[in-house]
Amino acid sequence: MDKIIVKGGNTRLKGTVEIEGAKNAVLPLLAATLLPSEGEIILRNVPILSDVYMMNNLVDHLGVDLEFSEESKTVHAQAASKVKTKAPYEFVSKMRASIVVMGPILARNGHARVSMPGGCSIGSRPIDLHLRGFELMGAEITQEAGYIEAKAEKLRRKYKGDNVGIHILTNARSGNCSQDCAYCAQSCRSSADIDKYHWVSDEKLFKDNDFVNKNHLARHCIGLSGMKFTDDEILELAERIKTMKATGTHLCCSIGFLTEKQARILKDAGLDRINHNLNTSRSYYSHICSTHTFDQRVNNIKMLQSIGFVVVA
Repeated sequence: MDKIIVKGGNTRLKGTVEIEGAKNAVLPLLAATLLPSEGEIILRNVPILSDVYMMNNLVDHLGVDLEFSEESKTVHAQAASKVKTKAPYEFVSKMRASIVVMGPILARNGHARVSMPGGCSIGSRPIDLHLRGFELMGAEITQEAGYIEAKAEKLRRKYKGDNVGIHILTNARSGNCSQDCAYCAQSCRSSADIDKYHWVSDEKLFKDNDFVNKNHLARHCIGLSGMKFTDDEILELAERIKTMKATGTHLCCSIGFLTEKQARILKDAGLDRINHNLNTSRSYYSHICSTHTFDQRVNNIKMLQSIGFVVVA
């Protein structure tokens, strides 16, 4: 294995470097371009790596028209009205991560046939947990002649027909959060270079909402940084929600703790769905956040459910 030996440990290093996108993040995103049946998907800061090219070739074979610009490190993908069910050996055998196309194929077609993945140079990395996850969600898994088959036609057609729901998220309030959640770029402990603003412009918010309606997307999600809000801020949000609901949009909100009064204001404005993630277990929660507790989140979720919200937790 090649190695780099650095001498002069007392020398102070300074300067700037460009941080490339993570391979293990972009490969599942490339596989996810199989999900929508219409529209364009744009991925930026895509690393120039052999695994990326292999995944591009696999996704292109399955039906998505991909263009990868090395100069701008951008992938433009045109969604496919139909995707193939079979991911063949000549593509999947070259890279372990190819297994991630099984979920999107299964979601689109109700049936996926994927060659056993290969390409791992660091030893055995079984995919049994991956397959077990599909089984727990109702898929039937079989293995034969070097291929894995997953079938979920009954489940998919019962609950979704031939449809895949696509949502978009508008970051309506960004940065300046008082909470120290370790996973969040907007938390008070983060030094991430992000835009910070109290409210996104109405022009941006309503333009995104028009995009949802024009492209028949499933839902428009409104995300707001911060854990607590004044009643006046909630009233302001409620007016925006009323305007968007009047166009027929399905909305959801990713928002911090609400009082019952504030929750009812948003419910009366037409909001019926709130994203409020638990993020980890009760026993581990103090390791990722010290400014609020797991039980505070649970109690907020129970309050929201009690007044009729669908809560994604």
